[in-house]
Amino acid sequence: MRSTHVALAFALALPALATTARADLANGEQIVKNVCASCHGFPPQGGPNFAPNNPSLIQFALNTIPAMSFLRATITPSDVNDIAAYLGVLFGTTTPPPPPPPPDSYQGLWLKFPFESESGWGINFSHQGTTLFATWFTYDTDGSGMWLVMSNGVETAPRHYAGDLYRTTAPGSFSSQPFVPISQSNYTLVGHLDVSFTDPDSGIMNYTVNGVTATKNLARYTYVTNPPKCTLGGDPGATPNYQDLWWVPNAVESGWGVNLTHQGDIIFATWFTYGTGGKGLWIVGSNMSKTDNGVYSGVLQTTTGPNPFSNTVPFDPLKVTRTTVGDATFTFSDANNGTFRYTVNGITQTKNITRLVFAAGPVTVCK
Repeated sequence: MRSTHVALAFALALPALATTARADLANGEQIVKNVCASCHGFPPQGGPNFAPNNPSLIQFALNTIPAMSFLRATITPSDVNDIAAYLGVLFGTTTPPPPPPPPDSYQGLWLKFPFESESGWGINFSHQGTTLFATWFTYDTDGSGMWLVMSNGVETAPRHYAGDLYRTTAPGSFSSQPFVPISQSNYTLVGHLDVSFTDPDSGIMNYTVNGVTATKNLARYTYVTNPPKCTLGGDPGATPNYQDLWWVPNAVESGWGVNLTHQGDIIFATWFTYGTGGKGLWIVGSNMSKTDNGVYSGVLQTTTGPNPFSNTVPFDPLKVTRTTVGDATFTFSDANNGTFRYTVNGITQTKNITRLVFAAGPVTVCK
């Protein structure tokens, strides 16, 4: 017993050496609570209380105190470092490191870069967990608006997503009462999309559509001086940001939706829906201005443009035309629910809308 006290006294005289910044606090906590506490109690006393941030003291005790010899084969030097770091936090001698920031999200409206080079089409990404939902607003062979969807872009490598592209039709148009949800028979496979992000605001899309393969440089579209930053998960903050993919709750009108890009007091809305005969139709509200708390209003337009799917003829943005077809108002009751009131070609309707949740894992938070 006397030798134990001598060894402990000598160990306590050792200088405290700071643990490394890479210490695993969770591992240190697990060992202290499940191993050390069996003899020392919790919070641990009789030795551990002298060892915050001092892995040398802990290692010396393991090597010299007979009562601790049974741990020598199981407690590694890395564990010792973790224990010392956790004791530093437990006994208040160090401040725990801040949690790592949430990973970046790519949610938002993206355009071909440079923006002026192919102005007139774009692609919206909704990002949840390891899944990217893309709605691509482009043009058909006759110049009419056409949209394609990648509803299950899978993360195949860090910052890289890939999936099949589909074109859909509907049993009716946007104004059908009721709107009949689309089924699997309404989907037509038209190609494949591959998106690689080089950073939170730039990337490259590779695609094959109807046998035409091409590559486009992309950049996140920003239209205010200080746009919000989007992350996967995190605290949404006190002021709601509505940037997301929205639809009618409970899939009662599955098949259409509206992407909202929210920066400052402006919402840029791209609505993918259906026109006469159930053909895909997209409508854009590029300047939905804030008129009250949670209320945004502006005009709606349709566009026509050149066929973009050609290996020989480049896309000409000068051939894009815009036609005002109505107006819309988004009114949000909270951060996740609202109404979408629109008038298009003389038809006025109001829809309840909510954010679409389509994947496991954290959803995007923009603020």
